[in-house]
Amino acid sequence: MNASHQEGGGFPAAAIQDQTARILASPAFQKSKRLSRFLTYAVTNTLQGNESALKETVLGLDVFDRGSGFDPRVDPIVRIDARRLRARVSEYYESDGASDPIIIQFAPGSYVPRFVPSAPLEEAPPPNRRGKAILREPKVFKKLGTLNLLRQAQKQLEMYTPEGVIKSASLFERATREDAANDQAHLGLGMASIWKSVLLCEASHTAMARARAAALRALELESAHPEAHALLGFVQGAYDFDFHAANASFLLALRLNPASLRVRMIRALIFLAPMGLLADAIDEVRSLEKQEPSQLRHKFGLGWLLYLARDYSEAAKKLEQVLKINPRYLQARYSLGLAYEGMGEFARSEELHIDPAIQVAYPLVPLRRKMLQHMRKGDRQSALEQVHLMEAQYSPGNIDPMAIAGAFAFVSDHDRAVQWLERAYEDRRYWLIYAKSDPAFDLLRGDPRFAQLIAQMGLAGGSREAPAAS
Repeated sequence: MNASHQEGGGFPAAAIQDQTARILASPAFQKSKRLSRFLTYAVTNTLQGNESALKETVLGLDVFDRGSGFDPRVDPIVRIDARRLRARVSEYYESDGASDPIIIQFAPGSYVPRFVPSAPLEEAPPPNRRGKAILREPKVFKKLGTLNLLRQAQKQLEMYTPEGVIKSASLFERATREDAANDQAHLGLGMASIWKSVLLCEASHTAMARARAAALRALELESAHPEAHALLGFVQGAYDFDFHAANASFLLALRLNPASLRVRMIRALIFLAPMGLLADAIDEVRSLEKQEPSQLRHKFGLGWLLYLARDYSEAAKKLEQVLKINPRYLQARYSLGLAYEGMGEFARSEELHIDPAIQVAYPLVPLRRKMLQHMRKGDRQSALEQVHLMEAQYSPGNIDPMAIAGAFAFVSDHDRAVQWLERAYEDRRYWLIYAKSDPAFDLLRGDPRFAQLIAQMGLAGGSREAPAAS
């Protein structure tokens, strides 16, 4: 049937074609010829009544030029780009197309577009029980509201401060309530929850449970979602200490989207580095930083990995770059202080750790500083007194047992150091995943109890067995 006469959803074909042309002319589609081809093919075949062409096997041949051997069970390209297409179309209607009369929709799992009218702004609101009108927010305004929440939440998250992370989690959670089918809202809530655990804003047990639930919900919405698999892998590594399961999730995410820099970054930090593959992790993050030099997470991650590799000078340079861009990045400030300690530049370390903001996020820093001062003077007894004061301040979820364990290791009390590492294991503290390489525990390397803990976490043995990302 001729497309110029065929109607879709009650609209003339010409009107739908005009709407398609507006979408294709938008900046998001101008940059992607393949998604433009996908949308054009889907709309054209639907208007022609040829929906049988909108199957995964046919799309692989006609749109993606995969050839006669295309098997969607092995190559998920159609599903991946269908998700990207839905996201781009949704973004268009949340911005340039907010006032367009026709909405082109793709339901999850379907490649057949639907053509529906946009919600009229002057639609008569339904009466309530008392017969009074209830104002109904138009659908497009709800989408814009959710998009605005996501932008605010991401901005707060990327401040990398306790205040920012708490605000971010609250905004992402609100976005999930307003649009329960928005995968980005669930993924954002998952990452914000992880950061709440890392920055001691919430106990790991509750924060990581929320992150896992967020990843699983995103996978319910889209089973081939690379970032959802990566988020699940993050929880499997940093909370379950199941690094091989985590790596399987990361490799699956990379098969779904080999170009994802975020997934590669998470795998480097949550699998390669904990397994002791520091050289591989450093090479990977260096590559990511070259591709995205403006991303602070790459610079901080590289600085931290260099610190674990005892390259304190290079670690300090990288962490200084982070603080030059974002002076409030507390993890970078704290880690830079550790790098200066490794270089023997204690005055510079103390200058960083005296910062009041650091002492709010890391309340044991003042006592730790005094402990180090006593040890440099050779007064172990006074240093040990400071460590006992650190120990007395512990409370689950608010004080990091890793800091106490490191302090006891520094004053050569191996028994208490191991006990506090075991407490860190019970609390599921994030930083414990780096114990295999962390310089703070060098004095414990020969202790069989430390080796037992490393084995309990699945980090013992040869680390070259780890498979490389495809």
